[in-house]
Amino acid sequence: MSHVLRRLCLLALSAAIIAVQAQGTSGGLTVTTETGTYVGLINGTTPNVRQFLNVPFALPPTGKRRWLPPVKVTSNSSRLVDATSFPPSCPQYLSAVPSVWNEIVPQFVIPAGPYPPNAGAMPPTTAEDCLSLAIWTPTGNGSNLPVIMFMTGGKWFEDPSVKSLLTGE
Repeated sequence: MSHVLRRLCLLALSAAIIAVQAQGTSGGLTVTTETGTYVGLINGTTPNVRQFLNVPFALPPTGKRRWLPPVKVTSNSSRLVDATSFPPSCPQYLSAVPSVWNEIVPQFVIPAGPYPPNAGAMPPTTAEDCLSLAIWTPTGNGSNLPVIMFMTGGKWFEDPSVKSLLTGE
C-alpha cells in the first residue's frame, strides 16, 4: 500500500473513531470532536441508526494542496458542520467522446443535472472539496458499538444510486 493511501486510510479511520467515541447531545445527533461539532440525522427508514453523512477527513485538495498527500483537518472544536446530507461528488469530467460509460452504462456516471452523460463538461454536482466520510452508528449509549464508514471516490465514476442505497432509501 502506498504511503499516500496509508495516510489517507489512517485519517479516515481516525475521523470515524473520533465521531463514535465523542459524547453527544440531542439524542446523539450533535457530536463534538476536536475538529468540530457535527450535526447528524436519523431517517425514518433506519430509526435506530445515527447518520453523519459529511465528516471531512482531510482539507480540500485545492490551491497549494493540489496533487499532494492529504492534510489532516485542523482542530477547531467550535466549528459547526451540517452532516445531514452528502457532500458533492468528487470531480468527474463528462467526456463527449463515446465510451462504455457514456454510451452503454450511463447509469454509472455521476448525475449531471441538466447535462447528458456525454456532455463534454464538468457536472455542477461535483466539487474538489469532496474528501469526506459518511458514518453510521447505532442510537443509544454504550461502548464497543458497531460503526459503518463509507469513503467516496474512485475510478472517475460512481453509481448515482449508491447514496440512496447507503441511506436505506
